[in-house]
Amino acid sequence: MVASNCPDRTTLYALLVGTLDEAELDTVVAHAGICPACQSLLERIDESADAVISRLRRCSSDLEDSPARREAALERLLVKAVALADALGDSPAGRADRTAIPSQLAEYRLLEKLGVGGMGAVYRAEHTKLRRIVAVKILPEDRTRNATAVARFEREMEALGRLNHPNIVQAFDAREIQGIHFLVMEYIQGLTLSELAARHGPLSIPDACELVRQASVGLQYAHEHGLVHRDIKPSNLMLAKSEEPIARSVEPDRYGCPAPNPPNPQPSALVKILDLGLALLQGLDAHSHGDLTLTGQITGTIDYMAPEQGDNSHAVDIRADLYSLGATMHKLLVGEPPLAASGHDSPLQKMTALATQDVPSLAERCPRAPAELVAVVDRMMARNPRERYVTPGEVAAALEPFCAGANLPRLLDATRDDTAKTSSAAEATDDAPFTPDAVPSRRSRRSAVVLVGAILFAVVVGGLLAGVVVLRIKDRQGEIVAEVTVADGHSVELVDRPEPNSQTGIPQSGSAAGALTQGKAAGLGPPLAIAPFDAATAKQHQQAWAEYLGLPVEYENSLGMRMRLLPPGEFEMGLSPDEIERLLKQGRSLNLHDWFLKQLPMAAPRHRVRITRPFFLGEAEVTQGEFLDVMGCNPSWSPTGEGAEKVLDRDTKRFPVERLTWDEAVEFCRRLGERPEEQSAGRKYRLPTEAEWEYACRAGTTSMFSCGDDLKQLERHAWLGANSGLATHPVCEKLPNAWGVCDLHGNVYEWCGDWFQAAYETADLPADPTGPESGSYRVQRGGCMVDHAWMCLSAFRNRAPPEARHDNTGFRVVCDIPAGRRESR
Repeated sequence: MVASNCPDRTTLYALLVGTLDEAELDTVVAHAGICPACQSLLERIDESADAVISRLRRCSSDLEDSPARREAALERLLVKAVALADALGDSPAGRADRTAIPSQLAEYRLLEKLGVGGMGAVYRAEHTKLRRIVAVKILPEDRTRNATAVARFEREMEALGRLNHPNIVQAFDAREIQGIHFLVMEYIQGLTLSELAARHGPLSIPDACELVRQASVGLQYAHEHGLVHRDIKPSNLMLAKSEEPIARSVEPDRYGCPAPNPPNPQPSALVKILDLGLALLQGLDAHSHGDLTLTGQITGTIDYMAPEQGDNSHAVDIRADLYSLGATMHKLLVGEPPLAASGHDSPLQKMTALATQDVPSLAERCPRAPAELVAVVDRMMARNPRERYVTPGEVAAALEPFCAGANLPRLLDATRDDTAKTSSAAEATDDAPFTPDAVPSRRSRRSAVVLVGAILFAVVVGGLLAGVVVLRIKDRQGEIVAEVTVADGHSVELVDRPEPNSQTGIPQSGSAAGALTQGKAAGLGPPLAIAPFDAATAKQHQQAWAEYLGLPVEYENSLGMRMRLLPPGEFEMGLSPDEIERLLKQGRSLNLHDWFLKQLPMAAPRHRVRITRPFFLGEAEVTQGEFLDVMGCNPSWSPTGEGAEKVLDRDTKRFPVERLTWDEAVEFCRRLGERPEEQSAGRKYRLPTEAEWEYACRAGTTSMFSCGDDLKQLERHAWLGANSGLATHPVCEKLPNAWGVCDLHGNVYEWCGDWFQAAYETADLPADPTGPESGSYRVQRGGCMVDHAWMCLSAFRNRAPPEARHDNTGFRVVCDIPAGRRESR
């Protein structure tokens, strides 16, 4: 029975369907949040889950055609639903049915709750055998029934398990005990950057820069291990006192991306990166893990989220984190994040601004910032990811000059006396003594929809720019219960979310629909070239990326070398056990050399690899004429060496150079890049990685050779023992592969940049692998003019000491695309 001071049925109905007058909204929501009788009536009102959505659809269909009025009406609808969800979802009634958490999980005794976040509660705990204080993060019981929530929690476990760096919170253990999923991390006492900003207001330039610089160093390490955080913000960065040294300076790594030097010996305060629950692991196997971020779904926090993250969070790369770091820097220097500082208050206003407007320059809000620092922060927050820095290491290097005079320990000491206990992964504190807590039990889908749920909406940025906005309403278990589409600026339609595994239909129109169906993320370039694909598709990928980058598919450099554009993509690298067994059997029947039989198994295991950077590859192997032009010598076996009689009366300038060491090949690349014409064009050259070489060779195929499995067909593409006369031949006399690249099979082996290891020791889908850090041999690929076809396989691997000179070994070059034009994933 409803008490006399409770709202009447009509008012509660209006609250449910989002038509309650603004003047009554706060009062009714506050009452419904604490009144079990009203909550019961709300669930019993003759509006089932489907009827609620139907009513919302009818409300939304009456919105005005005026874009401004339509946006305002749509926003009111969302705000009311969010308010209802917040009030009822966290109400006493919603917490009535709970499952208790024990006071001890295995050897971990829970001492007190430190905070609650979207992915679970964090407790201070003690390892009872080691007497060590740790932080334990527990996934709520109701979320354990949600496969996506569990997968995200497990992904956080895996992400932390990959990383061991002083600027990233460290994981010690991960378990599931009696259905309770928990993660054990180091216990950190300190302050989040959001707490520091709240206590101090705008920070000094040295302190703010040092905080963000340290976070950049941690993110660089994460980036090198294939991880994008996707939720960098002040509350996910913690400053803690530490006696450990910190990294101070950066130097370029082998690809020109700065990486931290060994740290200096001075004790200081450390910034720790927290909460990897939304992290994107770029090395995950999509088949086993699935896409935990649906196409068009956002993850992150709007105030600190990169624009491209609003389209498809699964497609972003590390530059999204750089944007978030820039927004964090803005918060530390100004006291507000950039969107709030620009007067955007509501989520929809912020999302619209994020998609359509450049963030105002830091100079407008922080006149004390020097122009050089303004340029750094503005570049971090460029709306187009191509205009940002490429790696966190570059950001760390750019910020270092502004860190002089920073005193982070003093910053901590100034607030230590009145600081509430704060621990890793906690954003809020609870100082009450710990008693075994509980988590909500599962609610019915009907109840969740009547409550409308905690609304997480995704504004598809690509659609917004084309006149299409998609909003997705989710319940607290993360299930999408309804989708709102605003199409072409004329109508608003809200459609029921189908049950899992049923057909989804979201109205789309025009170019936005095409972009979405292709999986193209706004501002992130055309789709990846994912093998298998045919020659026509390969050319389409090349052309699409050439147009996107504003570059030709092929260019000719100052030496006359033709370079072909290869787009980013994924492919199957190596050989499977069945393939190896079959080839070994055939090799023995042909009496092939024992060397082949020993070398072939080193092409295992077969695994998917992602190439994230477009690059130019030499159409042909470097020729003797080109090598002579750059290096002033020709070390080749022909025409003046021992093989001169093989090429009598022939001009060998177009023959591949051979008998050169690995170091000489590298030196050729360096000198070529130093030629004035190449410098003015911004072109630098290097050897391909082994993964890039095989990606280029396979050209979308999964067969033994880039032209299929037919050995006769191979002879049309390669000079090998069966057709070469046991001598090299001029480059590009044979047919190219689907990328338009010649002689990857046969003629001469080709040096690669990697050190050799006996087998691939990697998880599936690594991004841009570069091999081990050291070794005794360098990789050679492709086979040569005296080899049997099986030694010219796309996947066959050879090796040689870097100082070796062989008359069957040459190389080809890669030209990297300048970072400002390069895009990935």
